[in-house]
Amino acid sequence: MLEASFNDPELMHIHCKNEYVIDADGKILKTNHWSDIAPASFLFVRSNTSNHWHFGRDIDSRISVPLVENFRLEPLGFTADLVGHRLYTNIVNFEFVEKDIFDSWVFCQKTLTNPNSEDEEGVVQIFEANSKLLERYFSAMLGFKGQVLRFDQPIFAKIVDGHAVSVCNSARNSSQGAECYIATTERYRGMGYGEQVTAVWAKRIHDSEKLPFLNTTIDNYSAIKIAEKTGFELIGRVLRVA
Repeated sequence: MLEASFNDPELMHIHCKNEYVIDADGKILKTNHWSDIAPASFLFVRSNTSNHWHFGRDIDSRISVPLVENFRLEPLGFTADLVGHRLYTNIVNFEFVEKDIFDSWVFCQKTLTNPNSEDEEGVVQIFEANSKLLERYFSAMLGFKGQVLRFDQPIFAKIVDGHAVSVCNSARNSSQGAECYIATTERYRGMGYGEQVTAVWAKRIHDSEKLPFLNTTIDNYSAIKIAEKTGFELIGRVLRVA
């Protein structure tokens, strides 16, 4: 089990490498996933003690230079709005009209919070052999030529009446960390099932000598509540154009 001896800026670097393949110069090369989804055009990454940034291949100096000039003016800390947010939004609107801008919190479960027996009750790991449990509410996970089941492991699901009603899986993986994706079908929301599957998923990630991460847009209050209730600590914030 890996327990974080990293400070928050180091954890934010791990988060970025969970999400993307980044070269030695800090350039974003591709999304760290089995799919062909396009990588982010840029990331502005904040923690309490440092800021850093990464650019994709589609960013040239005409865009990167004014961005860096403004990034360097941003204060440390991540709870306040960015002073250059309007500029960043305008650049996206004019230069990357096919992309969106996301403002996201990043959480990490730095030390293992063991799920109790209630958390584990009714939660199973999903493999190809029992994947029929996903058919009613999460049939999309069975597509993509089975790549979700092969590559987004571990996948844990809360089973109610013979069907998965809430799932947590590894949306991104690196050698040091994993990022979770959580979904609960509408009928079963508000029952704590998202917290259950996330707690069990996080334990498995710790057991595999990695650190579990959760990132979500700043207005996704359901995901924020899950993070807080399952022992994840807020470590930073990312402005992402993807």
